[in-house]
Parts: sequence; C-alpha cells; structure tokens
Amino acid sequence: MKPEAAEQTAAEISHGLLELTAVRDQKGSPGALILTIDRAENTFYTRDPWAINNASPDELRRGMKNLVDKMPAAGWEIESYEPANSEAKQPQLRAVHKKSGYKVVAELLIRSERKNANHRPSASRKDLIGFTVTSPSYQAPQDTKIDEYTHAPIEPQVVEQLPYATRHTDSNPFG
Repeated sequence: MKPEAAEQTAAEISHGLLELTAVRDQKGSPGALILTIDRAENTFYTRDPWAINNASPDELRRGMKNLVDKMPAAGWEIESYEPANSEAKQPQLRAVHKKSGYKVVAELLIRSERKNANHRPSASRKDLIGFTVTSPSYQAPQDTKIDEYTHAPIEPQVVEQLPYATRHTDSNPFG
C-alpha cells in the first residue's frame, strides 16, 4: 500500500469514529503519522492520536456510550471495555475493525472523576475522549522512499497530545 492511501484510510477510520460518537462541533484528527517498521523492507503503519475535547462531561459520556453501542453495526469488534490500567481507572475501549484491521483505543477522561488527586503534569487538563487509531502493517511499493513520509502532520487542527499516545518508530505496538 502506498503511504498516501494508508493516511487516507486512517483519516476515514478516525472520521467514522468521530461520527459514531455523535458529539458535534468537533474537528477530529489532525492526520495520521507514518511510522516505519523496517526501512529496508519498506514496511510501515499509521498511528493517529487525537481527542474530542470541546464538549461537556455529559456529552463525552454519551459519546463514549454511542461508540460502544454503534461500533458493532459499523464493522468493529469490541475486544474490551473496562476501566483503564491507569491511576484514573476511567472507561477504556479497545476494538478492531473487522474489514480493515485497524485498531482503536478510546479512553474517556473526565477531570472531576479522576481517582488520582495528584494531577500529574502528564494528565489531561481537559475533559475528553482520547483516541489512538493504529493501522495494520503495510509494505510500500518497491520504488517508495518511505523516509519521505515519516513525519508529523503539517497542519494540526485541534487536539492536545495524549499522555499515552507517544510517537515511536521501528516498532508496531499491535504486532
């Protein structure tokens, strides 16, 4: 797959997730990152960390519930929906899109419901639903210079960086 096509697919997946939440007036993802697995073999994956963060806690709770309720009909298999393995212990959803193989981790973070009173600097300062959308591994066509694509999006539109959505190269966290 060409990196441009993978970026487009990631954008479509992220936009579809935003639509499933039914939280309005959101811009969604600023764009996926292309991350290499093996430069010599031209293999890569996309990672798209973004958040819905301009909504009330009630809207965000409804948005997370909408995800859980609507994802199966949209071709997603929910692997888990449980408290996150973090101090906050807020709801976290893990799912895989059956057709595309894309995976998503979505976490609802409501400031007033944190179990952690320390409010560490890495903790979100806004109420949000944080998303990390990750593609399966792809191999770029032989003549593709994969290094030309491994960069951050040029014009970010909205989101704050999520503490757990760090940018890595040379490894795919989903195997």
